[in-house]
Amino acid sequence: MEAGAVTNLVTTGGVTSVEYVWLMTGCDSLASIGPLIRNSNNFSFNFGIERYEGICPDWAVYEQTNVVLGALAPGTYTLTTTAWNVPMWTNIFIISHSIPVLQPIGFDTNGYFQIQMSSGVTNINYVLQCSTDLVVSRETPVL
Repeated sequence: MEAGAVTNLVTTGGVTSVEYVWLMTGCDSLASIGPLIRNSNNFSFNFGIERYEGICPDWAVYEQTNVVLGALAPGTYTLTTTAWNVPMWTNIFIISHSIPVLQPIGFDTNGYFQIQMSSGVTNINYVLQCSTDLVVSRETPVL
């Protein structure tokens, strides 16, 4: 039985990882897993699952592993999953970083104008620059 296809691709905190899930039966043995190989925007990951012939135990279980691809720059990537170095599946995915959007929400009770930011990247400091005369700017941190 070959390794399963990618079941989940997630970017969390700027780090992208994939989850593999595959079915193992009583005759299957995981001989090797990995390594992850990267060449530019192309990744490959190898599984080596052996199948024994003859009388096998009567069981089946889903196995899973997570593979961290890393902090990827925006772009299009390819992940090829191989079994014994023979290509089995290819997944093409796009990494895009959302651009923060400033949305005016009106005046607060203290008279300050409020702006809400959506789609911002966490753990990044943003600076809102403003000017009353369009020449001299004041920097105000946006939290």
